[in-house]
Amino acid sequence: MADAEPESALVAEPVVEPVAEAETDAETESPAADEGTAPVTVTVSDPSALVGREVEVLVTEADRAKDRLVVSRRDLQRRRRRQEEKDRLSSVKVGSRVTGRVVSVADYGAVVDLGGLRGLVHRSELAWERFGAPADVVSVGEQVTVEVIDVNRSKKRVSLSLKRTRPDPYGGLEVGQILPATVTRVVDYGAFARLDSGAEGLIHMSELSDVPGYRPDQLVVPGEELMVKVLNVDTAKHRIGLSVRRVLVDD
Repeated sequence: MADAEPESALVAEPVVEPVAEAETDAETESPAADEGTAPVTVTVSDPSALVGREVEVLVTEADRAKDRLVVSRRDLQRRRRRQEEKDRLSSVKVGSRVTGRVVSVADYGAVVDLGGLRGLVHRSELAWERFGAPADVVSVGEQVTVEVIDVNRSKKRVSLSLKRTRPDPYGGLEVGQILPATVTRVVDYGAFARLDSGAEGLIHMSELSDVPGYRPDQLVVPGEELMVKVLNVDTAKHRIGLSVRRVLVDD
């Protein structure tokens, strides 16, 4: 082998006799095809499918003294995937909206495959409304449109948002509006209610009734529908204050 390929060179050669993939990452030599031909290592998951076909491989070792080449198709595929990921990462822009497929869902959020590049939708970016678990919002295999909110190219991380592709339920609210709402939770200091827009706000116990001395759970229950008046709106923090008492007073 007088003119051996340099290490990590790309070559295309026909497969002569495949060797089944080893359990470790070590490559395994295949016998020589004929007299005077150096043995070549080819690692594949289905060796028989490649017999007689010409495949591209990466030269990972060239030993001129032993007249031997070690090549890897897997390393070539890994190199190409890394390059594709790098190209895809450079093309992703903050603020753009892209479509992908949910590949995993966990307590911290959902991972979305954007076609060779994966990004995370943190649970805080899944939905405007309250929810129990990310699995209540998205499921594995679901196609979603997300907005790119951050790209860290050095760490190869992409942050995504699902909720920002949907109307902000707090955006159109105005102080003084009287709207229908549904009680979602009752706490010691009042109750939370969700408007038809999806925005959720607090009805402080002092705003539940004109009659003093009653606990919130004695006045309303989860699932109860009622009319509320918007007392204040903080669009930046997505907080609203509501009142049942002032609806009755104003009437």
